Amino acid sequence: MNALISLLRAVWPYVLCLVVGFGAAWSWQGSRAEARVLAIENKHQQELLDQADAWRKEVERRQALADDIDREAAARDRELTNKLQETQHALKTATRGRPCLGGTALRVLDQATGLRPPEPASTLHGGSAAAAADPEDEEATDTDVAGWIAIAGDYYERCRARIRDIRQFEAGGK
Repeated sequence: MNALISLLRAVWPYVLCLVVGFGAAWSWQGSRAEARVLAIENKHQQELLDQADAWRKEVERRQALADDIDREAAARDRELTNKLQETQHALKTATRGRPCLGGTALRVLDQATGLRPPEPASTLHGGSAAAAADPEDEEATDTDVAGWIAIAGDYYERCRARIRDIRQFEAGGK
């Protein structure tokens, strides 16, 4: 037992140095690993920030595109409205107001899908078929029919332009 104690007295400084060195190396390696983990996390966070910035820029670009399309559509709608008013005015002077469609035909058209007039029927052909006292006396003049045709053409052009605007937006630009 004395030999063991004397051996321990001789070796303890070396064991102590070994334990301290091992602890220091362990701590140093842990710090390096934490630094690598933090670097990876920072890189990931930066990638997320870059991605969010790219998304934000894309949203801003798409919003600017939508705003441009809206401005163009508003200008186009004003132009189409002016053209329709000019056409309607010209039709009033170009037509004679002769009877064109009778009450039965008007009732059929009033019920047809997609053929509803843009304004109340009374303003276009003197009253709707249902509101007329004698539906057979009701008639649409050539002026009324020409006005409806002009309105249908206006609706068609507006619809075509809106579809073109949607396609332009979906394509992402001009």
